This record gives sequence, structure tokens and C-alpha cells, in this order.
Amino acid sequence: MSTTNAPTFRRSAETELLIKSLLSTEEGHQITYKSLLDASHLPDDSKFQACLQSARRTCQRENGVVFGVVRGVGLKRCTPQEIVELGQDSITRSRHVAKRGLKRILCADTSRLGDEDMKNFNMRSSILALMTFSGSRHAQLKLTQEVSDARKRFEPADAIKLLQSGQKHA
Repeated sequence: MSTTNAPTFRRSAETELLIKSLLSTEEGHQITYKSLLDASHLPDDSKFQACLQSARRTCQRENGVVFGVVRGVGLKRCTPQEIVELGQDSITRSRHVAKRGLKRILCADTSRLGDEDMKNFNMRSSILALMTFSGSRHAQLKLTQEVSDARKRFEPADAIKLLQSGQKHA
């Protein structure tokens, strides 16, 4: 009997089969949803999507293998260049979500907020504003101009310092 109360998680057999199928896909090639469903031995789509998402996350986390969606067809094992492009998609999506969140939070009637709520308002609206700005074309252009040596990795802390420089705040 175990002395700890920590839960032990084990992947389902279907997820393991999907991981094996995904990892056998060559870089730059596609694998269809139908072939993945067949490989999983699941009778229908009910559990398939959850197992597939788990398998994709596992491939990325444990093997550094990323799959993009080919709408209506299946998945494609991404090349390093395609993975970089997926980063731009994430920036665009995150910026749009942050802009919507900022518009929403700015609707709050701050005259009716207590001290603690006002602190939270200021903190959250500031973070959303930073997220909105950092994903803008202006910020991306500034970062692109700064990264002159394409082979050197530009650390996130350096990017934050760069975006902070020259910014005027009230």
C-alpha cells in the first residue's frame, strides 16, 4: 500500500496507440483523422478527440514533436520552420484575447470599487495592456530590428527589457 496520497495517472491504451501513430509520421507529412481513429481502436468519436489532444500534448512535451491541424483532413507533423509560424498564430490569438479582455475590464465603474478591487483592476488592466502592446506590429518590428545575429537565441528577459526601453508611461 502506498504511503502517499498523490494520485497516479496512467495514459489510456488508446492514447498510447495514438502517440505511436503520431510519432511514426514523418516530418512535413500528414496523417488523417480516419487513420488515427482506426489506429486508436475506438468505436467512435466520443473519446477520440480527448485521447488525440492528450497524445499531441505528450508528443510535444516528451519528444519535441509538434502537429498542426489540416482542417477537415487530419494533422501534419510540423517542420521547424512551420513551428516558428505557429508562434505567430499564437501571438495574434493572444493579442486579440487580451484586447477583448482589456475592453471588458475597462467597462468597470471604478468609482464603485473598494481598495482591494481597485488594486486588482489596476493590476489586471495593466497586464492586459502589456499583452496587447507586446503582440503589436510595432513591438514585433522593434524586436526584429534588435535581433541582428540570427544564430543567437534572444532570451525573453532581453525582449522585455527592449520593450520597456523608450516607453513613456503616465
